[in-house]
Amino acid sequence: MAKPETGEWLDQHQEAGQTFSQYKRFSPVSPTDTRKVIYLQPIGKFDTTQQAHIKYTSEYLHLFFGLKTIILPNIQDDIIPDTARRMGSMGNE
Repeated sequence: MAKPETGEWLDQHQEAGQTFSQYKRFSPVSPTDTRKVIYLQPIGKFDTTQQAHIKYTSEYLHLFFGLKTIILPNIQDDIIPDTARRMGSMGNE
C-alpha cells in the first residue's frame, strides 16, 4: 500500500492496513435474503439536532447500501457498563 496521506486513518493510527484482496478473504458482512435490513440503535439521550443527524444517517445508509434502514427506539445508556465506555481525549464519551 502507498504511504497514507495526512488526515487518513493509517496516517493517525499505527496499523499495518490491508489491501482490498485481504479484506475480501475475511468474508465481510454482506446482504443476503435474510440479512437485508440495517438497524440503527440510538443509545442515550439526543436533542433535536442530534435526532436529525440520526435520521439523515439512516437516509444516507439506505441510499448508499440500497438496503432498508430502521431506527430502533432509544435505549438508556446505563445498560453499558463503565468498563465498556470509551472516553475521548477531551473527556467526552
